[in-house]
Amino acid sequence: MTVDIAHQVMRYHYPCSVGDCPDKRDAYGTLVAAGVIVPDQRVERYVR
Repeated sequence: MTVDIAHQVMRYHYPCSVGDCPDKRDAYGTLVAAGVIVPDQRVERYVR
């Protein structure tokens, strides 16, 4: 997934939680890997 697509997915899935939505979790992981998002250590488990 590209960073641009990940941004779109995050916007579309804003009501979803990262823990419950696989699309948002993938987008979040992409943005973390690209350095766009620096995760809080409390939610780091979702991107592993």
